[in-house]
Amino acid sequence: MRKLHLDLSNGAAGDMLIAALSGLFVDQSEPEKILALVASIVDVKVIFETVQRSSLSATKVSIAGGDRRMTLEQMVDALTRLSSGTSLVKELAHRAFDLLGEAEAKIHGVHEDAHLHELGSADTFVDVVGVLSLLDGLNIQEMTSSKLHLGCSQIEISHGRYPNPVPVVAELLQRTTVPVTLTDDSFEYLTPTAAVVLAILSEAGLYRYGEGNGSLVGVGYGAGHRVRAGVSGVLSAYLLQDTGVEGVREEIYMLGVHVDDLSGEELGLIVEETISQGALDAWITPVVGKKSRPGYEITVLTKVSCLATLVECLHVVTRSPGLRIVPVTRDVVPHGFELIEVAKDVTVKVKYTRLGHKVEFDDAVTAAKTLSVSISEIVSRATAGFRDKREDGDEI
Repeated sequence: MRKLHLDLSNGAAGDMLIAALSGLFVDQSEPEKILALVASIVDVKVIFETVQRSSLSATKVSIAGGDRRMTLEQMVDALTRLSSGTSLVKELAHRAFDLLGEAEAKIHGVHEDAHLHELGSADTFVDVVGVLSLLDGLNIQEMTSSKLHLGCSQIEISHGRYPNPVPVVAELLQRTTVPVTLTDDSFEYLTPTAAVVLAILSEAGLYRYGEGNGSLVGVGYGAGHRVRAGVSGVLSAYLLQDTGVEGVREEIYMLGVHVDDLSGEELGLIVEETISQGALDAWITPVVGKKSRPGYEITVLTKVSCLATLVECLHVVTRSPGLRIVPVTRDVVPHGFELIEVAKDVTVKVKYTRLGHKVEFDDAVTAAKTLSVSISEIVSRATAGFRDKREDGDEI
């Protein structure tokens, strides 16, 4: 499995991601060809140059003509003309543009189809589709990153003086699990195009916050356009390859609380609520407590990135002043996802490991409703399609 780890400590922008990913290709003409195809759709050009940042040689990407205005509808229409990459690239890009529209609408209180403010340009199209196309070209199956360092002050944009991070970035970051550090700083560390890429990959289950594991097989350095004293302004991308079939050991936390005073309705919502707040898993077990009272043990598994959020969540939903926090180790078998078409324009995800594969149930339910067939029929089609794709290789 090929994996990617990003160092986001210096911030991230769409052009920085493109530049860093381009440096991971063995044949440097390949990313240029991929991006040329993307850029040609909206009549712009991608320009590469090598720059020095804090004595480090890095790649800088510029988009000539990228300031040409585009509406959200025009971006989606342009996406249909993309001939390179897999269907997953188009699906993720389409969802990314939808997500941008949703974020803008929520912030400004109106539907933003016709106007995406500072994001309504060819530059945005190339950044989003370019990053996804490069990830596809590199065959990245899992992406992790460091936490984000963000400024927390004011910034000047076309609307005037705005909060930093800008509202659209703050809205998009809520769709990811990446932890952030906010400091009193007016520098824009994260741009909306980078934020929407992280959000859409997180939503698709391809990106998570955490450590990168595997053999290091490539490093790419992407320079930003803004130069700041004392900061390199470089995004580092590390290409990793699994060294074997052994599982990955990682430290997580198990939260536990005993309750005997919650209604059935309240208990029924707890698992759903904790999962929505980032829990890896959650369950409720009937137990008998002190004074022989029947009750329930609520157990939640979480990574450190969501620990504080879930501790607060459990205090609120259970009204319990105390709960147990136990560090535990879990073994994770490397896994990936394959998008399988079960009918024209209808796809489902199949999760696979060295041990086997399984159709994502929620996807199967949605596809079954769309096509008015049984869930077992969707599972059968997806399984057959997956095996056809994998018949010449191992599960991973």
